[in-house]
Amino acid sequence: MVILFGLLLSLMPPLLFVSVLLLVRRPQLWRNYLWMCVLGLALFAYSYEPTTSSDTYRYYYLIEQLGRMSFSDALFRSDYSGHYILNIWFWIAGKLGSPNLVALTTVAVVYGISGYITCDYAERMEKTELIPKILLIQFLLLPYFSIINNIRNVTAFSIICLAAYRDLSKHKRNVGTILLYIIPCLIHSSAISLVILRLLVPLAKKRPIITFALAFFVSTFIDLAYNNIAIFQGSSVITQSIIKAYRYSSDEYAATGYGAAYRTYWWNNVNYVVCMAYAVLTVLFTFPKVLDSGKLVLRRFKIEDSLTNFIFLICVMIFATNVFNAPHYWRYAAALSMLVGYMFINKNMEFNSFEIGQVSVWILCISFGFLQTIRLLPVVLQSGCLTNFLINNPITIIVIMFV
Repeated sequence: MVILFGLLLSLMPPLLFVSVLLLVRRPQLWRNYLWMCVLGLALFAYSYEPTTSSDTYRYYYLIEQLGRMSFSDALFRSDYSGHYILNIWFWIAGKLGSPNLVALTTVAVVYGISGYITCDYAERMEKTELIPKILLIQFLLLPYFSIINNIRNVTAFSIICLAAYRDLSKHKRNVGTILLYIIPCLIHSSAISLVILRLLVPLAKKRPIITFALAFFVSTFIDLAYNNIAIFQGSSVITQSIIKAYRYSSDEYAATGYGAAYRTYWWNNVNYVVCMAYAVLTVLFTFPKVLDSGKLVLRRFKIEDSLTNFIFLICVMIFATNVFNAPHYWRYAAALSMLVGYMFINKNMEFNSFEIGQVSVWILCISFGFLQTIRLLPVVLQSGCLTNFLINNPITIIVIMFV
């Protein structure tokens, strides 16, 4: 009955957000309503018209090209060599004649996984009453505009976050979890960095300060890997990762048009400050008693929970991306937002007081929400996105693809 109700609402996609009210009233029934919220966000992404300067616009052009190729030619194409899952994903969208499907899929995966981790953990901890507040916080923290304008990296990162949740919290260390670690690396090469962070969890658990110090040597590690790149010639994905990391951290890239524009655009500078503040605040939350009633208490730097250690390492990676002359930090901030609901529940944060830590979270949420709105709103108003959102329901999408 609930599924039928959701499908009826999807015929007029904006109505899907009625499920938000149902989720607030009955958070314990999150499985009935969360998917409707995610579907509404995904259909909006399908209706979104990317600007010509965005990565998504470039991907749509590639998808149209792939639609004219055979499967084998698409699978082994040279511009994304080794990224087999990405090539298959884009080839399917191209064959169906619907490039917008990749944006729909990305939003569904990112918000679906984020919501699932939060709701499932809240249910396991018998704290489902926290679900509405924490999902609102995650919605504000997740960069919707950036997600639909990048596609690859956020999709890969979200899948690894799911793998880490299954692995480190639910202890499901089976073939499915292993595949969830491997598949993202075949979508975007930067996903390898999150796999490395997972491998560093035991070190972070015993020696968090040493792990934190590694962030200051990232540039050295990149130079060392680049100078010995011949060792990795057997893996095109790893090789591409090293080359890209070296390029983005070089002074030559900083002097390019994009590098220079990035450093001078006010939005990027403000977003950088907000993301770094987000990472600092999260680190303070991860350590027991470090932030207590608004006072810094440096008693004991150790994190017992394994997934919280992984979250801590993501924060370390946000700091480490300072070596790049491109805004890679936002990718890790997005991954942090996918898992931050778990941390809030684990730390028993109920967001029902004016304690400085909780107020700081709301300030960050408002800041992120504002930054995303001022980027998204002009594009939406200047395109036919809102009109498309009214008519692009699952039935019309299927008709477009197959008729």
